[in-house]
Amino acid sequence: MRTLLLKIFLSFSLLIISERDTAYAQAFVDKGYSAKITSLGRAAVSLSDDPSLIFYNPAGIGFGRSLKLFTSYTNLYPNIADANLNFFSFAGDYPVSDLGVIGIGVTQFAPAGWSENMAVGTFARQMFDGQLSVGGSVKMLRWSALAPQGENAVPEDALSYLGFSFDVGAIYSFKDIFKGNDIQIGASVLNFTQPSVASNGSSDAKLPAELSAGASYISRVYDYSATAGITVKGKDIRVGGGAEFIGLKTTVLGSAAAFLVRAGGGRLTAANSQGEYDAGFGIVIGNVTIDYSFSYQAMVGNVGGISSLSLGYVFN
Repeated sequence: MRTLLLKIFLSFSLLIISERDTAYAQAFVDKGYSAKITSLGRAAVSLSDDPSLIFYNPAGIGFGRSLKLFTSYTNLYPNIADANLNFFSFAGDYPVSDLGVIGIGVTQFAPAGWSENMAVGTFARQMFDGQLSVGGSVKMLRWSALAPQGENAVPEDALSYLGFSFDVGAIYSFKDIFKGNDIQIGASVLNFTQPSVASNGSSDAKLPAELSAGASYISRVYDYSATAGITVKGKDIRVGGGAEFIGLKTTVLGSAAAFLVRAGGGRLTAANSQGEYDAGFGIVIGNVTIDYSFSYQAMVGNVGGISSLSLGYVFN
C-alpha cells in the first residue's frame, strides 16, 4: 500500500509527466534547477560558465574564471491547494589556480509528508588550450516519507533512503567559427551508476542513466545565443531548445546593465507525451543577475504553470 502511494506521488510530482507507465522511480529529476535554463527549454548540456550547470553537465563550469554563486526558487503547480510543491536549489563554483574548477550544489523539495534532497560535488578542468572542458560529479541522494497519519491511517513505519550517484560530461568550444561567433557542443551521462532509490533496494526503482548531447551557437557580435539538445532516459527521448536575446543595454547606478529575453520548449518524442513551453527574462546589473521563467505543461491541465526565480552573483 505504502509503496503504491509513493509511486503515485513521485510520478505526479516530477516535472515532465509521461503518459506511459514507467518502471523506474521518478525521484531526483529536474523540477526547476534554474530559471535561465528552464526558459531555454532545459537544453543545457552544451552551455557553460553558469554554476547551475553542475546539475546538467559537470563540464559546464570548467570554463569559469571567477567565483560565482547562484540560488533559485520554483513554485510547482500552484493550483494544487495545500501541496507545498516548492523546489529550492543553490550552487557555486570556484576556479582553483590552474588545476580546474570546483563546484557544489544542493536541492530541497519537501511537500507535505515527503522530503527529497540532493548534494553535488563537481570538478571540471580545461584541456587543449582551453577549448575542451571535462568534468565529473558525485551526488548524494536522500529522501524520506513520514509514516501514515490520521485516524484511518494504515499503521506503517516511516521510509527513507540515502545513496550516491555519479555524473560525467564534456564540452568542446569552437571559438570564432565566424568572427565573434562561437559554437559549443556538449555531452553528459547523469546517474551512470543507475542506483536504486528504493528504501529496500528494489531494482524497479533504479534511476536510469540519462544521456544528453547538444550544441549551442553564441554570437558575441549580435548579442544572442541559441541552444538545442536531446536526452535519452530509459525508453524516453526528449528534445528541447531555446534562444536568448539581449533586448536592452544601459547603465544603472554607474554599473553596466542589460535586459535579456528568452524562449524555449521541449517534448518527449512518445505519442501523447508531455510538451513544455517556456519563456523568461533576465536582468543583469553589474555583478548581479536576476532571472525569471514560466513553464506551461501542455498535457497537465488545471494545475497552473511553473514559475522559477533565480538570483546570481559573480565575484570579480
